[in-house]
Amino acid sequence: MHSDPWRSITRDLAGERADLVPVLQRTQSAFGYIPPDALRRIARWLKVSESDVFGVATFFNMFRFQPKGK
Repeated sequence: MHSDPWRSITRDLAGERADLVPVLQRTQSAFGYIPPDALRRIARWLKVSESDVFGVATFFNMFRFQPKGK
């Protein structure tokens, strides 16, 4: 049985809008990129729109939306 990475991603965060960049960083660290499902889950968790999450994530060039190629 695989553990849910979401617990470690959100650990020690309050679930407030100020947590958006840290949760994006942790998500990318856990998955290697930001999967579409993660964008939706982050938006629900922070109670903001998916477009807000995507807008912030695309503003920073450190975030990837596709797995890194080999």
